[in-house]
Amino acid sequence: MRSLRLAVLANWGLGAEMVRSLLEMDQVVIKFLVTRFDDESADPWQNLVRDLGLEHGIEIFDERETGFEALRSLLLEQEVDIALCHAYMRKLPAEVLSAPSLACANIHASLLPRYRGAKPHLATLASGDKQSGLT
Repeated sequence: MRSLRLAVLANWGLGAEMVRSLLEMDQVVIKFLVTRFDDESADPWQNLVRDLGLEHGIEIFDERETGFEALRSLLLEQEVDIALCHAYMRKLPAEVLSAPSLACANIHASLLPRYRGAKPHLATLASGDKQSGLT
């Protein structure tokens, strides 16, 4: 059985943890990463996904410089089975969502529909909720 080919479109801490977990799976190959990075950023989480990719020799693309047509082409050319997303800062159009052979999945750091959008973990903490999770 061949390995499952993934593209990871992710940012910050949870995105880095996703990549770390995927790297431990023998049956998974990360074909490429799409992330935001900025060497001038004071945010300690900003470059984690990129740095993991560099450490493991994974091809990396800057989210801000990779247009939807280029992303679709990469998914098709790399024969990606699943595109896995977290904190990707742009809404993906149908032509990108349909490019992987199996699926495109998004991991959101709240129990949807509560706290949609950016920084759901902060909204959860600010609300005093006793429970949270991933959707």
